Amino acid sequence: MNQNPTQYLEIRKANFARRQLLESTWKQRMTQGITVGSLTLRCDETDRSSFSQLLVMLAEAERLEQLPQTVPITDRGGNIHMKTVAELRGLLLAYGSAYQSLWVQKAQLHAAIEQAESMESLDAITINFT
Repeated sequence: MNQNPTQYLEIRKANFARRQLLESTWKQRMTQGITVGSLTLRCDETDRSSFSQLLVMLAEAERLEQLPQTVPITDRGGNIHMKTVAELRGLLLAYGSAYQSLWVQKAQLHAAIEQAESMESLDAITINFT
């Protein structure tokens, strides 16, 4: 590293600012929800936890041979949609996959910010989620 202390501090401050931008962009993206097919589902931490609990409940109901015919799921707008268990499992699997893809993007951006050793390399990092 061929930086003087002032340059080093400037880059560290810029890294911090980019990490803050990453986090605010992430939070904003999460408020948009995740769209699977024609449904957009919320994706706050509590929502993801509820979906996980729902899958556990369905597995237990299946084990006890008490699966319901349909299961309600609420979209981001608060509308209830009735899904068969198979439809719901497919929906939540696609939802989880989409969330994981976004999480990987976030982790990669975070690593790129941490590894940046110049203002130019920091400026080259585009923070968005696709």
